[in-house]
Amino acid sequence: MNFLLCIFFCQSLGWVSSQELMALNPKDALNSESEESVSSSTEEVSSPEIFVPTSDWQEIKPGQSIPRGLHVRINMETGKKEAKFLVNKKEEEKEKEEPNYNYQELKEALKNIKNDAGSDDIIKSKFRSLDELKKDFKEFEVKVESDVNAMIKLIKNFVESKSDEEKINIVENLEYYVHQVDNAVDFLTVGGLEQILVPSLNSSSTLLQEMAGFLIGSSAQSNPRVQIAYLEAGFINTLLRMVSSHSSPEVSGKALYGLSAILRNFPEAQNTFLRHGGLDVLRQVFNYQGNVFDKIKIKILTLIQDMQEERRDIDISTQDGYLRSEQYRLVNLESMLSTSGWCQVFQTVLVLPREDRRTIREDILSTVSDEFPLRVEHDYIEKIVTAMLKMKDQCQTEFKQKDVLDKLNQLAGKYKELSNRELIQDDTDIYFSSLLQIINSILATGVGKTEL
Repeated sequence: MNFLLCIFFCQSLGWVSSQELMALNPKDALNSESEESVSSSTEEVSSPEIFVPTSDWQEIKPGQSIPRGLHVRINMETGKKEAKFLVNKKEEEKEKEEPNYNYQELKEALKNIKNDAGSDDIIKSKFRSLDELKKDFKEFEVKVESDVNAMIKLIKNFVESKSDEEKINIVENLEYYVHQVDNAVDFLTVGGLEQILVPSLNSSSTLLQEMAGFLIGSSAQSNPRVQIAYLEAGFINTLLRMVSSHSSPEVSGKALYGLSAILRNFPEAQNTFLRHGGLDVLRQVFNYQGNVFDKIKIKILTLIQDMQEERRDIDISTQDGYLRSEQYRLVNLESMLSTSGWCQVFQTVLVLPREDRRTIREDILSTVSDEFPLRVEHDYIEKIVTAMLKMKDQCQTEFKQKDVLDKLNQLAGKYKELSNRELIQDDTDIYFSSLLQIINSILATGVGKTEL
């Protein structure tokens, strides 16, 4: 401690030579005589070179004088004395954490960023050039093909193909593209209607006809430009003929899908459909038997129901709505439903739920637990009675007939029992209660309603 105080005191007096500083070290004083006896060349002489202190540690050369107020130390690795400006410890740490740069330093640093990142040769050695990448892609024959080019290629392959199986596969691939509105329009532009749809619809292959109906439905869905093109091509009559085909329910179903897509929200197409006896053609399907045709019958009822709702819910306050309303008035759908015998189809499609023990148990369980789903026939009945409710004004006479009233009353009794079970369970999902309400609304138009 005394030694350190001595150093500090000497430095505070003024300039101190390194030889004098050495003399203050007790260890050096003890060994001074032995060192002088070994060699006189080890004596330090005064150095004329001025020690210029900085904030970094610098070596103090032998015999070199240093100014007062410096921080002096002996480097334990080199054994040499070093000095620098005396800096407060807190300020030193702050400088390390938050380096201060002036404007010129920042400007120079930004200017040299590019140089610091590496030379052009280094960058080129790490990355390939654009020409090299293009060459690699060319070697692998990588091509980005647009949707329209893909459709053009498929159409060309269809025309050149002699195999129905290959043509069916091509039409299926095209169906994937035409879901997008722009692609569906491009499909017409590149000749898809004439080169794909017309020959497919007229083909002797039922599978090809089926896929053509599927393609028409997918491309015409909510796409006015495509709907107009198909109307002008006469597809409504073609599809009607296919829907009434008894030989292939699959063709009938896909043709109905295509027909529905053309008719929905398109007044002129609906008027063409009605003028060409579309209701009579669709009514023929209700004479066909089989589970597959049962599904088609429900879809037909849904289509007629949608056509009615479009007319009833149209907003005539807008210009577009007013023009649509004027087009719809050209053909009276409700009047045609009443006079065409259409209301009589409900006598054949309206069925009663099965009454065996197993089905009754399933119905009871479905009212108390979501783990037991509703049977398919309840969904079937729901769609039928919903369609009847929409048409009750046009079909009052048919709904008063004894056969229809008996079935409706039996259904009301069945669903009242299931509705009571729902109410006991206090369930928010009152499916059977909703069905009962629809049936009672239909019965309100008749005169033979029984007390339940």
